[in-house]
Amino acid sequence: MRSKIVLTSVLTLVAVLLSFGLSRAQNIVNEPLAPAAAPNDTFTYQGSLVENGNPASGVYDFQASIWDSSSGGTKKSDCNTSLTQNISVDHGLFSFVCAPLTNGAFNGSDRYMEVEVKKDSSGTYTTLPRQSITPVPYAWSLRPGATIADETSSVTLNVFGSVFGLTWKEGLYATAEDDTIWVYGIYARGINSSTLSSRSALGVYGSARAEGSNNAYGLYGAADPGTTGSGYAVYGYGDAANEISGFFTNTLGISLRSESDIDHAIEGIRYGSNTSAIYAYNYGTGAGFFGLSRQGNGIQTYTDKSDQNYGVYTSDNLYSLNYHLRGAMMRVVQNGGSEPLEAGDVVVFSGIDSSPDGVDVPMIRVSRATSANSTAVAGVVYSRFDLAALPADGDDNSPGGELTPAGPIQPGEYLLLVVEGPALVKTSAVAGALQPGDLLATSEQPGYAGKAASVTMEGIAIALPGATFGKALEALSEGAKLLYVYVTLK
Repeated sequence: MRSKIVLTSVLTLVAVLLSFGLSRAQNIVNEPLAPAAAPNDTFTYQGSLVENGNPASGVYDFQASIWDSSSGGTKKSDCNTSLTQNISVDHGLFSFVCAPLTNGAFNGSDRYMEVEVKKDSSGTYTTLPRQSITPVPYAWSLRPGATIADETSSVTLNVFGSVFGLTWKEGLYATAEDDTIWVYGIYARGINSSTLSSRSALGVYGSARAEGSNNAYGLYGAADPGTTGSGYAVYGYGDAANEISGFFTNTLGISLRSESDIDHAIEGIRYGSNTSAIYAYNYGTGAGFFGLSRQGNGIQTYTDKSDQNYGVYTSDNLYSLNYHLRGAMMRVVQNGGSEPLEAGDVVVFSGIDSSPDGVDVPMIRVSRATSANSTAVAGVVYSRFDLAALPADGDDNSPGGELTPAGPIQPGEYLLLVVEGPALVKTSAVAGALQPGDLLATSEQPGYAGKAASVTMEGIAIALPGATFGKALEALSEGAKLLYVYVTLK
C-alpha cells in the first residue's frame, strides 16, 4: 500500500486559542473572573490518501505523533488514538482530530507530523513521510519569545494561560525592549464612538479578587528606570480636557495606592491648562487627599510660576497646628481710591464693599496713603490680582489667565496687600534718616513710608500709637527708594 498524506490546514489550533482570549476579554467587565481553564490544544489534520496509485476509500485506522525534526529527532507527543481510529476516507480525502497527550508539544519551534495508517483495523501500520506542520501566516507572532518588529521598534510578547511549576500565574505578561525610543510593555487605547454620555472607553481594565490572606492584583506594574532614565509602573495619558488619564475604583478600601522607596510615590503632570494633574474626591466623610511621610513632608507642592502663586490653593479655611513662613503674608483687597496703585505703595483703609461674584465675604477697600503717621494704615501693595483667574468653589478647573498680571491697579481692581513679613516698600528719608530696626509710618509724601513720629510720655519718647506698620531692614540716609521693610501691623 502506497499512501500519500498532504497537510492542508491547522487553522483550528489558532482559532481555538484566539476565541479563548476573546471570551475572557468579553467577560472581564461583567463579573469577577473564574480560574482560567487550559485552552483546547486539539487541532484538525486533513489530507489525501492514495492506495496502489488510486484514491483510497473506506474505513482506516490512523496513528499520529508530533516530532521536532523531519527525520530522527525527538517525539514531542502522541495524538490520542481514540480520535484517529475508524476514520472514513472518501475518494482519498480524510480528516481526523489530533489531541496531543503531552502538554507543551507546541512552543513555537518547528514541528512535524508523523502518520501511520492501516485499513479496517487489520494488518500492520505503514509509516508515511513526516509532514511539516505549517502555521497560519503570522500565527507564530503570538508564541512565547516571538519578536514583532517594524522600522522603529521591536517588541517581545509572551502570552500565558498559566505558568507551570511556578507559584504564580499571569493571564497576560508582556515585555518590550528598545534602545532608541519609548517602550511600552502593554499599550492599550479604548475608543468609544457612542454619542451617549453614559458610555465609557477603557484602555486597560483590571479586576482582582483574593481569598483569605492571599493577594490579587487587577493591574500590576513595575518599572526600572535605570540610573538616569524615567520609569512609570502605571502611566495614564488623557489628550483632552475632559479625559481621565488614570481611574481606579474600589468600594471596599483604597482606590489608588502607590509606594516608593526612592522618590515620588505619586506624581501627576498636566501639560495643558485649566485642569488638575491630580484630583482627589471623597464622597464620604474622610479626607479627599491624605499624605503621610515618616521622615519627610506629608504633602509637598510648588509652582513653577515666577510669582510663586500658588503652590497650594484652596477657597476654604486652612487648619494647622503651626505654620512657618519665609515670605510675606498677603490678603486680597480692592483699590477703593480714585487713583491707580502700584507695587510698593503704602495704603490706608478706605472702607468695605459688598462681595464680588464668586466670593462669599465682603471685600476690604484701600487707597494710597496721603498723610504722615496715619492710624488707618493697612499695609503695602504687592501686585495686581485677577479674581477671574481663580477656579470657582469646589471646581478643580482653573479658567486660566494670569493671577498676578503686571501693571498698575486701576480703581475698582483687586490687589495683593502685604500685611506681615518682608516686602519692598516706597520709603522716604524726609522725616529723618533710617537705620535697620527703625519704626516706620506713613509719610507726608503720598504712598511712601517714613520714620515714625514719636511722642513723649512721662519723659519717655515713644512712637505714635496705632501709626507704625513696620520696621526698616535697610539703611536710608537721604532721598527716597524702594527699601526692604518688615511689615507688621501688630
